[in-house]
Amino acid sequence: MRPLPVHNEKRLFEEIASGSERALRLLYDRYFNTLYNYVLKTLKDEGIAKEVVQDVFLKIWENRDSLANVDAPQAYIYAITRNKALDYFRRLVKDAQLADIVEESNLKSPHAADDRMNVSDLKGLILEALNKLSDQKQKVFKMSRYEDFSHDEIADQLNLSKSTIKNHLSETLRYLKEQLKLTSN
Repeated sequence: MRPLPVHNEKRLFEEIASGSERALRLLYDRYFNTLYNYVLKTLKDEGIAKEVVQDVFLKIWENRDSLANVDAPQAYIYAITRNKALDYFRRLVKDAQLADIVEESNLKSPHAADDRMNVSDLKGLILEALNKLSDQKQKVFKMSRYEDFSHDEIADQLNLSKSTIKNHLSETLRYLKEQLKLTSN
């Protein structure tokens, strides 16, 4: 399916900016399959690809006030799609890091496999450990791990240097590992 000529896409963006759900639906119908296939090639998971593309259109709707100023709608749509796919990868990496902490903790535990922590116990232990940290370290960790902010974004919002953010995260992860090791023993 060929995209609409640029002037038609710009018109759709202008209509979406003025609150037209119909225009959003037209844009969705026009781009969904193309974006889905693009994301599917990257992520290799149909369900996640569909979710990512739906998030793209949600983001477009949430940012509709600024759409009238977009000169290249197609580039804008693909940039959001690329960023949403990257966000998904970042979450995977963060989840993998947390899984590594858990696995490391479990491997060092002398208890049998059936005594190992379940996910809800782990989340509770992590929250309990986080509550013992300074407010700033808690905030940095939550912004990074739960709200998907980049180090630069956190540094800007908290008026801290990027190296301070990295140090806080490193210290917090080391602390969490230690707390999990203590708990598993």
